Amino acid sequence: MLGLLSQLGHRVFQIQEEVFSVLGQGPGPGAPFSLEDLLAWGAMDKLEAVAALSTAASKEHSLRRTLAKM
Repeated sequence: MLGLLSQLGHRVFQIQEEVFSVLGQGPGPGAPFSLEDLLAWGAMDKLEAVAALSTAASKEHSLRRTLAKM
């Protein structure tokens, strides 16, 4: 579970819709959700895909920061 929290807790992780797409379900747009919800939706079984999204979000954030400095 720590791995899931680590991936979802990243401050630049703003791609919730993509995570819900990977999970095949989620709350309505803008609706709150909890760790319990994510676990019930099978997030631990899809941890690799969630981690890939987190990595991509981090790289995108870094690129945007670099471009903003130019």
